[in-house]
Amino acid sequence: SSSDSETSNEEHQRTTTTETQMST
Repeated sequence: SSSDSETSNEEHQRTTTTETQMST
C-alpha cells in the first residue's frame, strides 16, 4: 500500500473479514 486510501481500504477489508469469521 503506497497511499493512505489503499492502507485504509486494506484495514477495512481485514476488519470485515475478522467480523465475518467471528459471526460464523
